[in-house]
Amino acid sequence: MIQIFIQIILSSFIFAGTPVDYQKQIDKHLSGFIIVPKAEFSSDLVKITKLENPGLAIGDFNGDKIPDFAALVRNKVKKRYEAGANSYDYYDGKFVICLGTKKSDFKCPMVSSPTIHLPLETYLQTVPPQRTGCYNEKGKKDFINVKTDAISMNFFEKAAVNYIHQPDGTYLSCTTAD
Repeated sequence: MIQIFIQIILSSFIFAGTPVDYQKQIDKHLSGFIIVPKAEFSSDLVKITKLENPGLAIGDFNGDKIPDFAALVRNKVKKRYEAGANSYDYYDGKFVICLGTKKSDFKCPMVSSPTIHLPLETYLQTVPPQRTGCYNEKGKKDFINVKTDAISMNFFEKAAVNYIHQPDGTYLSCTTAD
């Protein structure tokens, strides 16, 4: 419930005096891609998470006090994989983290390029600074203190991975649930 409240508060971030149009930023950095709309997520996921937009997380991911956002985006063009009875439609997708700049702009590096199958069962959430347990290669949790907002990529009823900004600009991938 607290994460939902934080998501609502952060979704109204104002950047240089005007609300941020996240899709316009995606258009600027990734032509031909859209933030996956709420209607394209699993209905069970939407009902349970109650997120305004499961494909968008908003926060201060690098600790510079400037709003950032992360998004699951997909190409506007649908593709088809043909393999007899196992044929299916899909979209080229991207997971991007867009860091706000002092110039009222964003830098949007791609983190990964997942294939998007609908209805989508992967969603994003903002995780506030906290002590977080990350599973290590032996299946045990190592705990770290996260000092900025992080992005949680959740695989509905399966697993969760937090992306935590590091001082060198990279992201620590921390599996928090499986």
